Amino acid sequence: MAASVRPIYAIFALVLLQIGEFSAKLPKIKVRQDGHFVDDTGRVRIFHGFNAVNKAFPWYPQHMSNRSLVKHYKEWGFNAVRLGTMWSGVEPQQGKYNETYLQVIRDQLSNLADNGLYAFLDMHQDVLSKRFGTYDGAPSWLVDLLPKANNPYPWPWNSTKPFYGGNWAKQYLTEDCGVAFQGLYDNVNHSQDMLIAFWKKVASTFKDVTSVLGYELINEPWAGNVWKDPFLFLPGKAGSQNLLPMYHNIARAIREIDNDTIIMYEPVTWGIWFNGQFGTGFDTVPGGPEYRDRSALSYHLYCWIKSGDSEPLSFLDRVVCDDILAADVLSNARKEFTRTGGGGFLTEFGECDPDGRKNSSNTILCETALKLADKNLASWTYWDTDFFDGNGNIQWNNVKPFIRAFPRAISGTPSRLSWEPDTHSMEFSYLLDPKISAPTEIFVPPLYFGEGMVVSVSDSVVYSFDKDNHVLLVRPKDSVSKPVDVKIYLTPKYSVSRKSLTY
Repeated sequence: MAASVRPIYAIFALVLLQIGEFSAKLPKIKVRQDGHFVDDTGRVRIFHGFNAVNKAFPWYPQHMSNRSLVKHYKEWGFNAVRLGTMWSGVEPQQGKYNETYLQVIRDQLSNLADNGLYAFLDMHQDVLSKRFGTYDGAPSWLVDLLPKANNPYPWPWNSTKPFYGGNWAKQYLTEDCGVAFQGLYDNVNHSQDMLIAFWKKVASTFKDVTSVLGYELINEPWAGNVWKDPFLFLPGKAGSQNLLPMYHNIARAIREIDNDTIIMYEPVTWGIWFNGQFGTGFDTVPGGPEYRDRSALSYHLYCWIKSGDSEPLSFLDRVVCDDILAADVLSNARKEFTRTGGGGFLTEFGECDPDGRKNSSNTILCETALKLADKNLASWTYWDTDFFDGNGNIQWNNVKPFIRAFPRAISGTPSRLSWEPDTHSMEFSYLLDPKISAPTEIFVPPLYFGEGMVVSVSDSVVYSFDKDNHVLLVRPKDSVSKPVDVKIYLTPKYSVSRKSLTY
């Protein structure tokens, strides 16, 4: 782009940002006292979605600008995206914000909202910087201001590998990375102030966009300088000493600009494997208890000993990954955000790329996570997608496990949800609140229900079907005036020649 054109484009982008032009408005989401997400009608919301993060220039996921691709996400039932909003994209030079980048993000939000998808803005990083063998999750100018270790990178390792080669997460254990993170927590050279300024810019840009579900302050933060203080490996200490004070500082700055949007915050990754004194270390939500209705704990689920494997899952792996780790993560997350207040969101799980084979580790690990999410009535965004190949063709083996009937808006309190992947059947129960006038909405995927469906509902409700939006609408009968338990069973209606569907 010619230098003379850039100022004109920047002014045009600023005008668009200021007038708040946006093609679709979705209801603003808050957090109810019991931890459920709710819309402005009082309905509980459940979100199913995926991550869209670009870890290199131009720092935004280009496929999110493709309207035809985003329409597929709507058809598959996705209603949320964890959208990478990268610090290096927003502020490539210190104090100089890239309005063009912000306008691209805004356009992508509009594209998503037009198709009924919310997004939460994720300041994504892994091991902070290319200086530590990854990419510039934090801008290079910021990392240059952070302190350096006595033992330079890659100590204690004697060699380095590219980010996408080998076990990249071990780079967190380099002393240089730990010292840099500690410098951010300690605000060395005003580094934390600069992160706060980044979030103030993001909040001021998107505060009026109702489809922004939340601001996720930082992805997978490291504990700090564990070489100086090994007790920081205790997740409760890292959370209470380093993370929560920084989150309070960022939250206070955001709330000066945007007092409504949910703030999402993460513990160290292993902080959700435990609870009690060894858990997150958070005793309240960022900003204090008064913001419990605008806060959500972000947590991740990975089986580090087994991922990306098409071989059958061994008995030992199944016990460790499914019966122990996965179940504990979902259970501990709920205990944590119930204790502090606010909600919770499974913002990453994956590296289990479903491959169409029912007995493979890939398929089993993903299905385990999805079943546990349903059991815990948890919202989720899968990492990563691979839903399309390089030519834009749908990779159905990767997509199908995530396409399922589910209640995305509930006129009451959900109590049970399950999806059977072999029969493509859904069971759902909730306590209906007749004071809520809006209907319960259940997404019915046309992929599995194209030939019709068999619906069984409690006598207290009636239903209709919105064919254009693939939604079953459930309302109480006129005679219902008190809360009542509702059960719904939904299964596809197959022709004689098509008795079952499999991956």
